[in-house]
Amino acid sequence: MAIWDGKRFAPEVTAVASPTGENLVAVILDKTCFYAEQGGQIGDVGRLVDLSSQAEFEVVDSQKSGDFILHIGSMSKGTLREGTELVPAVDYVRRFKLAQHHTGTHLLNFALREVLIRKLRSGGKASANGDKREDTNGIRICESCLNEKELEDGEDIQQKGSLVEVKRLRFDYAGEKPLENEDIIAVENVVKDCIAQARPVHYKEVPLEQAMKIPGLRAVFGEVYPDPVRVVSVGEDIESLVALADSSQPETPFASIELCGGTHLHNASQLSDFCILSEESVAKGVRRVVAAAGDAAFEARKELEELEVRKLEKQMMHETGDSP
Repeated sequence: MAIWDGKRFAPEVTAVASPTGENLVAVILDKTCFYAEQGGQIGDVGRLVDLSSQAEFEVVDSQKSGDFILHIGSMSKGTLREGTELVPAVDYVRRFKLAQHHTGTHLLNFALREVLIRKLRSGGKASANGDKREDTNGIRICESCLNEKELEDGEDIQQKGSLVEVKRLRFDYAGEKPLENEDIIAVENVVKDCIAQARPVHYKEVPLEQAMKIPGLRAVFGEVYPDPVRVVSVGEDIESLVALADSSQPETPFASIELCGGTHLHNASQLSDFCILSEESVAKGVRRVVAAAGDAAFEARKELEELEVRKLEKQMMHETGDSP
């Protein structure tokens, strides 16, 4: 264990009351279960505990610096010295909420593409239901989905950025036109169908060249990926997808498939709920969707319903002449 104070490696760190946060340092371990901020997902928080002295270091952020993970925080109790053996304790309740929103981001990416491209191809009508069947290996094939090679210029929904937080997710994509109400409903329904069907989440490291051949794979343009790379699929197991890619006539599976190293759920049903909170233009040719999953989605719906009730009450008072 090493301690970095921002300027040098320090021999020790002691609990000091400092409301300004000036006592923040970074603890570096030889191995850790903390997820550092990357891929749009914010870093883990939690504690590092010295079981021998009961000293505790409160981690308020996790960042990556080269090959090292920086556990950023301050001492909440006692003193830590260089070389001390620590037990990491991630805040897994918070991690679960991040996983909900990261898996939700993947499903949103998938749903946007399915709905908007199908709408474009069908002459302007949004739909959450494509034509699906199972192939001989049991993989769900979307007959109305498009293989990458079939897409024409301007048709693909390219990801431009994302942010995964505890209470919401943010997804930026290439697009000029705003989402209409029917688009939003259709996109939400695609995600909700995956939740209702309890679609399993699979992840596995695959050679990069092999992964890039998987039909329907989503990758961020310009991103440099490691080799091997981690493939995350909501709906189909990775081995079947790789086999599908190696077939003579690969078809596009009805599944969210991305290259990703973030934390995810084990099953789409763990999202519980999903709702789109807002949609807007953030730059020329770039649109942003903000959404929530799990308890955050439930709370957002509750707030919206309460707002609608208050609006209705004001309208009724105005019509009857009663003062508020």
